Order: sequence, then C-alpha cells, then structure tokens
Amino acid sequence: MAKALDVLGSEHRNMLRVMAVLEAEIDAFAAGGDLDLDLFLDIVEYIKSFPDAVHHPKEEYLFRPLLARRPEAAPLIADLRREHEAEAGKLAAIAVAAERLAVEEAQDKGAFERLVRDYIDFLYEHMRKEEMVVFPLAREALTEADWKAVDAQVARGEDPFLSEEGSARYREILRRIVYLSEAEREADRP
Repeated sequence: MAKALDVLGSEHRNMLRVMAVLEAEIDAFAAGGDLDLDLFLDIVEYIKSFPDAVHHPKEEYLFRPLLARRPEAAPLIADLRREHEAEAGKLAAIAVAAERLAVEEAQDKGAFERLVRDYIDFLYEHMRKEEMVVFPLAREALTEADWKAVDAQVARGEDPFLSEEGSARYREILRRIVYLSEAEREADRP
C-alpha cells in the first residue's frame, strides 16, 4: 500500500538535492563568484525534463482519487495544480535571465539572484505542502483499490538521475550533490 508515496517522496528528495546545488550556486554568485552557466542550465533542463514532465503528472494520479474520496481537498489540489503551472513559468524566466546574464554583463545581478531565490523558496513550500498535507490526507482517505491503481500509474516514468543516459548528462549535478552531502556530514562532526 502507498508505494506511490515512496516513489513521490524519493523524487522530492532528489529534487531537494538539486535545489541544494542551485542554492549553493546562487550563494557563490551572490558572493561575487561567476555563475557556472552550464551547470545552471543543466539544472534548469533537469527540472523541465523530469519534475515538470514526469513527476507532476504522477502526482495527478494521486490527486484524482483523493478528490473523489475527499472533495473538501479541492481548494488545496487546485492550489497545487496552479503552482505546477506557475513553476514552469518561473523556470522559463530563470532560464532566459541566466542566458541574458551570460551575454549582458549589465543585467541586474541582484534581480537575477532574487528570481532564483524566489523560485527555490516557492518550490520548497510547494513540496512541503505535498509532503505534510496531501500525502497524509491520501494515506488516510484512499482505499486499497485506489492505492493499487495509483501505484501502477506512478511506477511509470523514471527520474533521469536513475537512468544510465540521465546520470551521464547530469553527472556534474550529481557530483555537486555528493560534494554538498559530504560537506554537510563534515560540518556535523564534532
């Protein structure tokens, strides 16, 4: 039961790792460093190619039966759907701004930093709502038959980090994720 929530939760954790890399990049940029445009655009492409194209549709498989069992969740689900749509627009704006930054040194770097930080905050809050509100509500409301159907649908579509081709393409993001994880572990040691 609820294997779908394990899959969705795992995908959220991968996304949080990607967001940590994005945040580290924007921190370095804000401190006066250069933006690693290739890495930055790879992150944007990953978000377009997986969370937007694969992960959000998987969540729809959860939302539909949840709405059938708990109609009072309709405003919450409507908000999440709007956020999914808004995310794509926010991401497109970031991609355009990053490309402009690469060719136009005169672009307001502070505005670019705010754009990226707003996106990061937006995504953290969005995932928090799903993890802390929607997932527990689904656990409580869905039947065994609902979960069987949801699990079958959510099992489709693979995170590119887990595929051979994807892991090669996103190797630098993965390397940075490992680096940040190791740095965190070092900081936690006495």
